Amino acid sequence: MNILVDVNVFIDVMTKRANWQGSLRTLNLARTSPEIEGWTSALTVPLLYFFRLRVIEEKQARMRWKSCSCF
Repeated sequence: MNILVDVNVFIDVMTKRANWQGSLRTLNLARTSPEIEGWTSALTVPLLYFFRLRVIEEKQARMRWKSCSCF
């Protein structure tokens, strides 16, 4: 099964918004379940980078995204 993971799922986990644990379960299933193939929009990575940039310095944001293991 293919699922499209919206950018808001990642933002839920990053900011620990209400019910963020459900979003974390979704991400974990997409990463670990052999029956599920997770997809994101091409804009998800740049959106998350710039969102994260508002919180931390650019150098740290770049290092964190380079080490990010995506689907």
